[in-house]
Amino acid sequence: MATNLQTGSAWRFAKDYAADYRVGRIDRPDLPLSRVVAASSAFPPLLSPVRLEFGQNTVQPMQGADLHKEPFTRCAMLTDGGVYDNLGLERVWKRCRTVLVSNAGKTVPELGQPTGRWIGQTYRTLNLIQQQAEFSRLRILFAMNNLGQRRVAYWSIQTPIESYNLPDTVRISANDAKAAANLRTRLSKFSKEEVSLLLKAGYAGCDASLRLRGIRENLPVASFDHLLNFI
Repeated sequence: MATNLQTGSAWRFAKDYAADYRVGRIDRPDLPLSRVVAASSAFPPLLSPVRLEFGQNTVQPMQGADLHKEPFTRCAMLTDGGVYDNLGLERVWKRCRTVLVSNAGKTVPELGQPTGRWIGQTYRTLNLIQQQAEFSRLRILFAMNNLGQRRVAYWSIQTPIESYNLPDTVRISANDAKAAANLRTRLSKFSKEEVSLLLKAGYAGCDASLRLRGIRENLPVASFDHLLNFI
């Protein structure tokens, strides 16, 4: 998933199609996986935009495509999918009754004395806007869960395993959990130790959330031994 800077809509990628509902659909897109990954993670402004050029009649009309015309059908200027939906929830909850959400993102930290300088204030304001958009989608998701419309398990790298209050979860120390949550965004290679730490944090959070929500019942006691093949 990416965000279309031209339309403000989500741009979806799949083997069967690529599409912006306002522009149209490309059936069986012939796009390198590297381009798809680049578009979905093109963090603005440094890595954005990724430009996709299309031939004549490549983009086909679809219902609701009010922008099925040039220049939208000849070029897509895409940025990070997180600009539109940071957790990628919207496309999933429309199609799936069971939704598993793994959130490795940081929340915006509290600041007793935020800067009054224009650049710093703008950067923090944009982060707060994005965080509130993410919280809004989570509220919708959990509302659907509470109404019985979806089954939801959500775990965050920021959530200590102890807070789940479950006796049979795998344990990761508070120090290790904090270290995992504070790891940098991966614009450089992770060390083997950092990969191990992230895998353990994600595995522990997933195990605890699935047990808490009752999505997987009667599970055997989890173990980090299952991760040995990936570390």
